[in-house]
Amino acid sequence: MLTRAALVVLAALAASGCTAPASPSELPPLGEVPVIRDADDLAALDLPLDPYHVDTEPLLDRMNRAWDVLVQRCIRRYGLSWPTSPEHVPPEGPEHMERYGIIDAAVVTEYGYHQPPRPGVKNGEDTGQSWSADADAVMTGRVDRHDGKPVPNGGCNGEAMRALGAELPENGPPKAPLSRRLAGRAYEQALADPRLDPVVAEWRECMTAAGYDYDSPLDAGEDRAWYVKSGPSKREIATALADVDCRARTNYVGMFYALDAAYQREAVAAHRAELRELREAAEVIDRNARRLLGE
Repeated sequence: MLTRAALVVLAALAASGCTAPASPSELPPLGEVPVIRDADDLAALDLPLDPYHVDTEPLLDRMNRAWDVLVQRCIRRYGLSWPTSPEHVPPEGPEHMERYGIIDAAVVTEYGYHQPPRPGVKNGEDTGQSWSADADAVMTGRVDRHDGKPVPNGGCNGEAMRALGAELPENGPPKAPLSRRLAGRAYEQALADPRLDPVVAEWRECMTAAGYDYDSPLDAGEDRAWYVKSGPSKREIATALADVDCRARTNYVGMFYALDAAYQREAVAAHRAELRELREAAEVIDRNARRLLGE
């Protein structure tokens, strides 16, 4: 779960975000289609938008820890307390490992189509931490003074964000940074690209031969039967294992990745200046966080 600091930074870095260009009249060049049979093959690959993502796990981790230090210093000036953020446990491996669906047979054998739990994270965990109305008012800047002392503009949160070099959003909920929005659009374009259709047809034939009736890998993963209970059933695991095998046989993930990368290359070319500005803004925040934490 992202802290207030993380959400605010995502909003600030998204300030210059604009919509992705309309789909080109001609399909983008595909380039090389890698053979992706398992998780190790996918882990070795990067995507064109990866260098421009400003909400990476390492940056969010440092930013959250630095934000914690700053707000604790501020809130104590008023004789108040604020709960510390829970320890951030980043997921293992490249972040795009789950982008194209299941691929790791060992994981599927245990979890089927269900998401495996992240280390150190418990869904719905109640930390038992709370804060007073006075602390909330000082934290958010809803009051000008407390206990005779002036409250900084935007409260302790505003003071912390300025120290990190980030701006507070003026209104509305945080939006995903531009790079994420472009990556999301590229994913949808790749999924709709007609060059993926023959591979999906091969996958469907493979699954039919194994005794399963699904139109596409997405349909198999979204089967509502899998989510009636919290854990995977034997049928779900068997289906998911057949799915992983058919993905490998048809190189479904390899073609999906190649199409995704093609659309991402177009997005980078069209938005290079904006993406570079967001990257530079994130680097300022990262340097400030490192300096505060002594890293």
